[in-house]
Amino acid sequence: MKQIIILILVFTIASTFNSQTVDGHGGAVRGRVYARDALGNYVPVGFVTITVIGDSFRTYTSTDQEGYFLIYLPVGVYNMTATLSTFALLYVKSVTVAIWHGSDTTINFYLERAIVKSSPAIVSVSVEGLPPQYVAD
Repeated sequence: MKQIIILILVFTIASTFNSQTVDGHGGAVRGRVYARDALGNYVPVGFVTITVIGDSFRTYTSTDQEGYFLIYLPVGVYNMTATLSTFALLYVKSVTVAIWHGSDTTINFYLERAIVKSSPAIVSVSVEGLPPQYVAD
């Protein structure tokens, strides 16, 4: 009788976890995102976009204000990218993660400044109207 109760308890716990995964056939990825502050120390950052790309699957999530995220994914291998874009800077970090049935993976992103190459902008200005008046003293 004791063994039956233990088996029921084990199956109940397992089914509770599986109901939180994607259709019961996947796993969770959780973690926190950090970036360097003005002193060069890593600090948690909120509202970072996490992009998840697999062979036939793509989704997005965001961190909360304290930098935490949690996402449930189907079984597979994914590239996860954390992106933080500010007024003048871009921070990016990518990792590869494998998800299997019932997995619970923790990934912390430590963002570094990305080197952004840009070409110079060409701006044309045309003015219509009267020519400027010059007054000689």
